[in-house]
Amino acid sequence: MSNPKTNEHNIHLHAERERFLHALQMVKLGYWHWDLTSQELTWSAETFYFLGLDPDKDQADMQAFINSLHPDDRERVEKNNQAVMTTGKAPDMEYRIVRPSGEIIHLYTRAEMIYDAEHNPIALFGTLQDISEQKKQQIALKQTQIRLESALVAKNEFLSMMSHELNTPMNAILGFAQILHAELKDETLLDFSTEILDASQQLNQAFGDILRYVELDKSQPEISDIDLTDFLHYLLHNHQTAADDKSIRLVLSMPADELAGFCSDERMLGEIFKQLLSNAINYSFPGGAVTITPRQMHNGRMKFTIADTGIGIPTHQHESIFIPFERLPTNHNISEVRGTGIGLTIARKLARTLGGDIQLLTDTGPGTIFEINLPKVECQTVSRFTSPPTN
Repeated sequence: MSNPKTNEHNIHLHAERERFLHALQMVKLGYWHWDLTSQELTWSAETFYFLGLDPDKDQADMQAFINSLHPDDRERVEKNNQAVMTTGKAPDMEYRIVRPSGEIIHLYTRAEMIYDAEHNPIALFGTLQDISEQKKQQIALKQTQIRLESALVAKNEFLSMMSHELNTPMNAILGFAQILHAELKDETLLDFSTEILDASQQLNQAFGDILRYVELDKSQPEISDIDLTDFLHYLLHNHQTAADDKSIRLVLSMPADELAGFCSDERMLGEIFKQLLSNAINYSFPGGAVTITPRQMHNGRMKFTIADTGIGIPTHQHESIFIPFERLPTNHNISEVRGTGIGLTIARKLARTLGGDIQLLTDTGPGTIFEINLPKVECQTVSRFTSPPTN
């Protein structure tokens, strides 16, 4: 007479087993067991399925497994199996299986050695997982990435070509406009020539910015020793005219202690300051001030802040301003600011090329403070910088 509790327990075990097998099917996971003493190999039903075999008709067989391996993976898997038997270590592996139908699937296997009480190896146990879908997604993602990179290269080449092609006639227009402007006496014609000059200069600046933008990835730093005091005075000298046009004071706030030598790429550093100083002047109210403050940290890093008394930048735009071709609205009684919207993109890219970064320190409100943070690096050459002549 059967025991009701035993029957109930067996029913429960059977249900648990069915749920376990269903879970293995859902995650496409099989397992195998190789008894090293008897050489008996056991496969789960899913393992048979992976190899394109029938668990009710076929036998678990090592040679059948080897034969199902993709020809390009077979030698690698066999060498791995030999290493496992020698060292007892079973590294994770990925390989391909060719089913009898010709279908190729990708499997990921993990295995571990099983030892007896005396630490003698007695069996290998492992799992197999079908990762074909993941592989398809990886391949699709890689192909998409290649297409995007090709499109980016094509875009940059087009922009570079167009900027070069348009720059030559634009310089001719700008040159003749300057000649006309100098010769004309009629006020109406002078107004027209002024418009031509302004538009030409704006386009010329845009072409230059686009060229610099598309050539950023080709730029490699040339590190040299920089005299920061002369270098920063030179930068302010170059922006003085633009600042005077808006009655904006340019201030260099040097630290009390003399700055030690600093090494970086002068051309890149100059371009970073050019973009930040131009923005600071353009977005400031007339009569304001732009202040550069250098600080040398104890670890040798150099920090520069560029502070203005302009319109400020809302917090929610602190990152978007570094996106190419993003422009800030100027509805603060400031005349329309010219530019392409890639100046800050260029500046941050160059700072990161130098191993540093640029960030915005101020919150919403009047005035903006940008910080350039650059690392200490070893100098390679003597400075190429030459101070401007004194007046």
